[in-house]
Amino acid sequence: MTTPNLKSNRHRSATLSPPSIHPQTLAVDRRSANRPKRPTLGVRLVNVVAKRLGALYSIASAIHRKDRVRVQLIRDDGKVLYVRNRFSDQTLTLPGGGVKRHESYPAAAARELYEETGVAIDENQFHYIDRLRFKESVRPFFARVYRAALTHEPPIAVSSLEIISHEWLDAE
Repeated sequence: MTTPNLKSNRHRSATLSPPSIHPQTLAVDRRSANRPKRPTLGVRLVNVVAKRLGALYSIASAIHRKDRVRVQLIRDDGKVLYVRNRFSDQTLTLPGGGVKRHESYPAAAARELYEETGVAIDENQFHYIDRLRFKESVRPFFARVYRAALTHEPPIAVSSLEIISHEWLDAE
């Protein structure tokens, strides 16, 4: 009787796999051998926070981007000064540009007008007209448009760095 029990024991041990080649163990071994080491929880958290902050920063900067300025310079005969900017799509547009940190919009309008055309007008002579969306550059932007009237036609000295040409056109 002992012999059949031994045969059955041998039979069982022959059919059972040793723990080192158990299918679940093999699966775990294969994954750990082929997979690079996983970053620690701290590193993963830092990466997630950095991605989210980066996305929030880019959204916030797009939403809270400071308006630019444009100047509608009008002569006595009703004609308006337009310039052709070298850096945009070179269409005729109103002179203007960005606003520096801690600079008022009228001061920026006066500075940009002088830089691009050589026309010096006191910032107190600018009158706010409207906030408009401009699409002439790669990224559309909003600009606050200011009007200034001229009593005489000053010589226009366009900036060779930014402006290609200028024209006086009827107001539209």
